[in-house]
Amino acid sequence: MRAQIWSIDFIVSVVIFAAAVAMILFVWGSASSQAAESLQITELQKKAITAADTLVRIKGVPENWVQGNVTFIGLAEREGVISSQKVAQLLNMGYGDARGGLQLGGDEFYLALKDSNGTFLNATVGSVSMQIEYGNYPNSSKFVVPVERYVLYNGELARLQLIVWRAA
Repeated sequence: MRAQIWSIDFIVSVVIFAAAVAMILFVWGSASSQAAESLQITELQKKAITAADTLVRIKGVPENWVQGNVTFIGLAEREGVISSQKVAQLLNMGYGDARGGLQLGGDEFYLALKDSNGTFLNATVGSVSMQIEYGNYPNSSKFVVPVERYVLYNGELARLQLIVWRAA
């Protein structure tokens, strides 16, 4: 009789111990996952802020960049004032070249230029007037970082919206 009680106690204690270990492993895994996600968001934030600031503050590298020779895409005539010619060059550029010129590596982006009411502004590319909207809009990703900068475009206040995102 004593051996039976001991074995039941032993089984109960093993089950309790296993449940505690499982709980610890679950919490550890969850915390590790949250830390990894936080690190990815922080990395995307740095890229998005750097790219947005580069777009609105500098002319680019080289200053008179065109598709094929651009190191950094800058849209500014001077800090905070966007060049319509550079916007047209960007809209005419291939997406891969633009992503490289924004130094985004494998991450995706979407760029839009809107007036103070939220209406898309237009640029003339060749002889065609186009909405200033470029890139891939994030449809389903948990790693999305939007950045906005207020600028002047054709003498009017405008809002440059840059969204950098990573496919999950």
